Amino acid sequence: MRVPAEEARRKWIFLELEYDPDLIIRADLALTVSALQNLTDNAVKFTDSGRVSVTVEDRPTEVVFHVRDTCEGLSPEELRSIFEPFRRAHWGKPGTGLGLAIARRSITAQGGTIDAESKTDGAGCHFWFTLPRNRVR
Repeated sequence: MRVPAEEARRKWIFLELEYDPDLIIRADLALTVSALQNLTDNAVKFTDSGRVSVTVEDRPTEVVFHVRDTCEGLSPEELRSIFEPFRRAHWGKPGTGLGLAIARRSITAQGGTIDAESKTDGAGCHFWFTLPRNRVR
């Protein structure tokens, strides 16, 4: 996966990744990477300072990918439509408004879910998606 490291370095954003290296899931690699890439790109794009973290959580029936940032946040109105094509919360940033719609389709095509929460007090955004857990032994 390509991490937007150059933009993060330029903005002095700390990137962190936490996962269990022994975790193996059965998923479509291209679709999963596409979703994670879109969420991570957005997190770096809309975070002016602070951090972006990606964590992978292994639950009994699913695996959850979390992307958290310290951006200015989204309003409840923006959160309701953020996964629709061509919807953009911040028009001052580059992009087409398709990244989150693509992420949603990539995840739902695999039987997963995707969602987001945000605080407008500078606490940032938390995007996550789930994929059904099929552990290979």
